[in-house]
Amino acid sequence: MPPTTGGPQIFNAIRTTRVGNVGAGATDLLTLIVPAFILKNDGDQLLITASCILAANTNNKTTSLLFGSTALTSRGPAGDNGIGQLHEAWVTRLAGNTQQSHGVIMNGATATVVGTIQDSIAEDPGAPITIKLRATGTADNDIVSRFLRVAYIPASYLVGG
Repeated sequence: MPPTTGGPQIFNAIRTTRVGNVGAGATDLLTLIVPAFILKNDGDQLLITASCILAANTNNKTTSLLFGSTALTSRGPAGDNGIGQLHEAWVTRLAGNTQQSHGVIMNGATATVVGTIQDSIAEDPGAPITIKLRATGTADNDIVSRFLRVAYIPASYLVGG
């Protein structure tokens, strides 16, 4: 049955460009900008998902999923190698123009799961918010992006009827 109000596809964006980190500095692999006021109602949510591949070497690697200046998920520096990595975070608007998040990182073959919670995020919902998959390696292409996706789920979205 279709939703009775709202719907999860009001804002849905994906980037699938493969970009590798450059050298030992931080590299923003993929970036999406969500429009101002996307989280305008208490309970509105963004589901943010990003994927990358970690090179099959013993170099230290760090990956982070950023919501504005806030790291929703982060792993490293770690010697993870030769695996895929998936970051996922839910950002929920609370009363008073603040947000909270819950995120997880899943590492491929090792099934390592790292969970994070941000109880208070103070990004301005009245301004566009930049979402980034950021990577820091030791050498070029230690981390290569696969995708970054952002979906908006309004508080009024009802499943069923």
